[in-house]
Amino acid sequence: MDKTGVLELVANIWDGHDYIPYVWDDWMADPAGQMVVAEYLGKIVGLCRLTWLTDGEWWLEGLRVHPEFGGRGFGAHLFEHCLRLWEQQAGRIVRLMTSHKNVVVHHLCDRLGFHKIGGLAFVGAPVLDEPVNSLEPLSAEDVSAALELLQQNPPLAYGLVDYCWKFGAPSADLLMHSAADGHAWWWRGRTGLATIWEDDDDGEKYPLLQTISCPADALSDYLLDYRRLMARLGYPKGHWMAPLRPEMEPTLAAAGFSVDPDEIVYCYEKRSPVYGIIPPAEKA
Repeated sequence: MDKTGVLELVANIWDGHDYIPYVWDDWMADPAGQMVVAEYLGKIVGLCRLTWLTDGEWWLEGLRVHPEFGGRGFGAHLFEHCLRLWEQQAGRIVRLMTSHKNVVVHHLCDRLGFHKIGGLAFVGAPVLDEPVNSLEPLSAEDVSAALELLQQNPPLAYGLVDYCWKFGAPSADLLMHSAADGHAWWWRGRTGLATIWEDDDDGEKYPLLQTISCPADALSDYLLDYRRLMARLGYPKGHWMAPLRPEMEPTLAAAGFSVDPDEIVYCYEKRSPVYGIIPPAEKA
């Protein structure tokens, strides 16, 4: 596939800070992913990708249309084609994440039978250089017990975990890899659980909470301990894609986190008819 044409397409998106140039080679090397591009007169004018996450769960990402070709239906065509690919894979669930300002994609999701799970905000806080004794490492032998905890107390981000900017159900593989990397911990005598992943911003690594499970009334204490743990690991800040529920903002503020209104996204999902429509986390 024409990498040069793709790079030209995304060169001016987000003022030249589109993430696609950094992940393109990985995308092309992934045998489970499905990449679709739109061409016009031999020029790449749009793209979209369908990514496999876990058993039956897929993620739709990278929907781009060249600014000169907007409004001609390329985006909708790419979107719908990826949905057909998902159906051909007998997928149970497909999700996506888009800016709260991207009304065009919101309308596409509504028209094509997606359900808006809710909003997420990228939040951060400086670390706390204080002792923390409430966290203990999660080992590979603990994975089954950790999954059981997540069934009893689903992750606070709508029951989902962060697969590096892609949200899906908790899995044994995710917990196993996090434990092997030293990025998974029990909290307060195994009443809570945390895993993190590292992102890279211009060569500087920073952590994001990947899995967060704790009693709802203890979230502020949990986030304070997260800040202390990140200090112990040598990071300057801790970050999280936090769910935007009404009660969340005062809890975040109490733990030293603030919501940037420009860093808000919506998460949508579509389920196959045999699997149902309403997410389990929203039935309670």
